[in-house]
Amino acid sequence: MASHRVTNALNGVKRLTRSRARQISAARVPGSELVRIGGGDLLATPGIPELPTSQLDRDRGLCGETLALPAATVRLLPGVQICVGENLLRASDGSVVVSAPSSQTRRRPHRVASGGPQEARKGTYALHGSPGGSEFEALVSEIAPLVLLQHPSLRRVSPITVLHTGSKSMLEGFLLSAVPNQQVRLEQVPAGTVIEPDITAFPMPVTREGAGAVPRWFRRWVDQQAAAAPASGAARKLLVTHGPDDPLLRHEEVLSPAVSAGFTHVDTLTGHIEGDGTLDTAELVATLHGATDVIGGGDAALAATLLCRRTSVVQILTDSTVSPRVAQLAASKGLPHRLVQPSALQSVLDA
Repeated sequence: MASHRVTNALNGVKRLTRSRARQISAARVPGSELVRIGGGDLLATPGIPELPTSQLDRDRGLCGETLALPAATVRLLPGVQICVGENLLRASDGSVVVSAPSSQTRRRPHRVASGGPQEARKGTYALHGSPGGSEFEALVSEIAPLVLLQHPSLRRVSPITVLHTGSKSMLEGFLLSAVPNQQVRLEQVPAGTVIEPDITAFPMPVTREGAGAVPRWFRRWVDQQAAAAPASGAARKLLVTHGPDDPLLRHEEVLSPAVSAGFTHVDTLTGHIEGDGTLDTAELVATLHGATDVIGGGDAALAATLLCRRTSVVQILTDSTVSPRVAQLAASKGLPHRLVQPSALQSVLDA
């Protein structure tokens, strides 16, 4: 009987450990203040309804001829802990602070932070990163809110220190390092750090969950940063992948015709470029910014089109469905986008 009690108790601990921390909206944090910065964009996204998208994306309203982006706002939250590494904000009662209840936060349960000792700090702090974020989210969804912290309406609470654990890729590192200005600074801290500042600045999302379109002010900011990279004489026609698991690498019927047509293979994770070794970060940015044609498959690789200026984007369909994110990103930047079956690429290149 005693062994049964011990087993039941252990099972209870396991259930408690697996349970999700309670979530509260940032608007419900006592003393929170909303700073409104600008209205959202209504972007034309032609061709999206014809893409083979999933039912989930259609149910979320991401597959129409237009896409409305949220207004730019920042919440100033007193008495909130920043749990770096777990990349979450925690209220005094242990609740996880979220921008608003969403399907994404329900799919990604947060655990109550169990990092090191709390460290109280004076001043205003913000957090970079999200749990389980992909390369697409890192470039398109997570950098943009940090740019809001440069806005003059937040000057009264500056300097704002952005906490992070380091960049996960060359392109994320490039954009992250471009964020600091007179009122924003970066600080890299170890994972597990728990900080309680006077004020936590919480920029609200400026992209729709699961979407890829970005507002015009962020497009202009990215173009300014990319244009400042030293000019590169590298190839203008790029076949882009992102790491060894990129889905495009499984399609030889895409790789061979693209290379034969004069496309140069570039890996956006490592900077490796076919025939020329490895590009450093500035060279990779300049190469993308000056590209005239890009072929890619997965969202992670094609997130790099955020840094392109005047580029025709060919996206290879590597699965039965495709997310609308790449097409929406291209539409928001005014880049031509075409979705092509792997077997049809040769005819597209010959046209």
